[in-house]
Amino acid sequence: MNSKILISHDRFLYHALEELIPNLQHMSVDCIDGLDMDAFWQGDECYLLVDNRMPFNFVEKVRALLLDKKVKVELIVLEMKGAIYFRKGYEKYKKIDMRGGISVCQDVIAACLHGGNFSEIKNIAWQKRFIRGIDLELMRLIQAGESLALIAKQFRMPVKRVYFHRERFYRDLGFESYNQACIFIIHNGLLN
Repeated sequence: MNSKILISHDRFLYHALEELIPNLQHMSVDCIDGLDMDAFWQGDECYLLVDNRMPFNFVEKVRALLLDKKVKVELIVLEMKGAIYFRKGYEKYKKIDMRGGISVCQDVIAACLHGGNFSEIKNIAWQKRFIRGIDLELMRLIQAGESLALIAKQFRMPVKRVYFHRERFYRDLGFESYNQACIFIIHNGLLN
């Protein structure tokens, strides 16, 4: 079983993520003194979700404690709005842009914790806030197996335009084709 630890002062962030991520542990700077890492992790893998408003030296201390116990650590940085103080040190780690809020990023975080292709996930994190209602509805209908002709009729547009719209939409999300996007989306359950 993988452990998932959020390192943040923000209790609201923890409660929002707790609904998304089962068995999420919460850690902040004030709990490092006499810290018993056994209480925080189980198994041989650990995901550290780090609020980039936290001092990097604290995060490194926690990471070192886990590595000393022979735990494989995956560090994912949550880039928060207005976080200008502690950006140094986080450059080399995976990042999820959280400035759009939890609702924008929940699928991205879920996919990230289930081993999705990170470059594609990151691209969705950046693009998802720009998805318009028609795109999202079109995406759901296509995933449900609706024919392009029926979708065109529903949206009152020519079939060629629906086809073009579909291809452009998936290219904007960073995929080479509609089929590649479908495989990724179905594999990661992003429409559930």
